[in-house]
Amino acid sequence: MDGRAGMSTTEKVDDPRCGAVAERGIAVVIVNYESGPALGRCVEGLQSEGAAELVVVDNGSVDGSLDELRRRFPDVEVLVPGRNLGYGAAANRGVAATTAPSVLVCNPDLEVRPGALADLASVLADDP
Repeated sequence: MDGRAGMSTTEKVDDPRCGAVAERGIAVVIVNYESGPALGRCVEGLQSEGAAELVVVDNGSVDGSLDELRRRFPDVEVLVPGRNLGYGAAANRGVAATTAPSVLVCNPDLEVRPGALADLASVLADDP
């Protein structure tokens, strides 16, 4: 736990609801710029929640966060537009790279609570 509202950044989740996230098709786009180790923690949390797709759009980071991401998570799709597009344009580029019917766009400092994506998937299924 990191002390903020009971959020855990490294806890793996054994929750049957995680399969529901992939079944309901929630993709996640992370817009990265100079995020340092926060990016890896965010990706780890989202993967443990069973995101159907995970796309990182890097806005020109030189802090090593992208290299670390590629080393630790080689299966994560990374888009490198070659310059800082700004948050909105980078988010749009990431969303365009997904195929899921629902997309969560987030910052790399997002810390995912266990069950959060499953809860989101349930809400979207109940009230699209």
